[in-house]
Amino acid sequence: MTQALIRVEMQSPEPQGLAEHWDRIIGIPVSKSKAGEPELKLPNGSFQFVRGESEIMSGLTFRVAKIAKVLDAAKAKGCAVSGDSFALSGVTFRLVA
Repeated sequence: MTQALIRVEMQSPEPQGLAEHWDRIIGIPVSKSKAGEPELKLPNGSFQFVRGESEIMSGLTFRVAKIAKVLDAAKAKGCAVSGDSFALSGVTFRLVA
């Protein structure tokens, strides 16, 4: 069902500083996303850093074979579903085909 994890979204009051911290850990230079946010581009995905009140992993984007099937399973488990995403334990799971 899940084909790949393609994006990790990290939230921080200082997203640029957090991106630079991860740059030092994994050795990938900070660039900017299309939205102008700090980003670390990996061969098969990206870490994106957005502004928020606390420092948390706020979102994951997965490529899946059948979005509707994953959303149905999330609904069955009691997750809030909106568009092509669902919330679980404070993390937004975004789905793309």
